[in-house]
Amino acid sequence: MDPMVRICEEAGGLGVAVAHSGTTHAVLPDTTAPDCSTRLVTAAQRSQEPAGM
Repeated sequence: MDPMVRICEEAGGLGVAVAHSGTTHAVLPDTTAPDCSTRLVTAAQRSQEPAGM
């Protein structure tokens, strides 16, 4: 969970949603931010990196 929280913070997300099983995580984007698209790309790229990077 910690890596996903860091990704969310780096991408300017509003928070992290976690499935009840804990196997699925998602960054909640701030869709009102003028650079929302860039932030989403950042989050997507970072989520593809191995944990702890």
